[in-house]
Amino acid sequence: GSIEASGQIEILNYILFAKELEPLVLPPESYWDRPEPPSGNKVEPFIQKGLKQASLQKLRNLKVRYIYQAMRLAHYSGQHDRAITILGQAGDLNSSDPLYFRIRHLQAGAHLKSGKTSQGLGMLAKMAAASPSQMSHIFLDFDRYWHKEGAYDAAFQAASSDERKALIILRFFSSPEPNLALLK
Repeated sequence: GSIEASGQIEILNYILFAKELEPLVLPPESYWDRPEPPSGNKVEPFIQKGLKQASLQKLRNLKVRYIYQAMRLAHYSGQHDRAITILGQAGDLNSSDPLYFRIRHLQAGAHLKSGKTSQGLGMLAKMAAASPSQMSHIFLDFDRYWHKEGAYDAAFQAASSDERKALIILRFFSSPEPNLALLK
């Protein structure tokens, strides 16, 4: 049977949409070829298409994937608050959703880039607490932002016990000073 007859046309349409976005979201092949981030005007039609397609999906798997693409475009074009707003259209995310940790990492990055540093650090801690294997993925973002005045302490105060452990581990590998007061 054909793809259309097997009911997989929605999946094919998503794949074609995602391939269309590659020039806007993939890093350059060479470190020296650092293009400017895509402009809001350039990504806007794709964001709108992703949001429209997300709203039309019957399968949650595809809805979340379209929202991820729209969120990614907003984030990469510097529209960080909008990226967080777009995520709200997914409803409650759970760890079984496709691209869950990538979406959460974009969410944390959007908070960090928009100056909501303690919220971003808190999101990174949630990721690390939920899956310690994520620490290697989030470490660079943590390392860049944890030292912003008051951000680490605010994230630590708002964190659960497991998230606090993750923050302590991340800070341990980011800082040459032991900060033994945190361990009390």
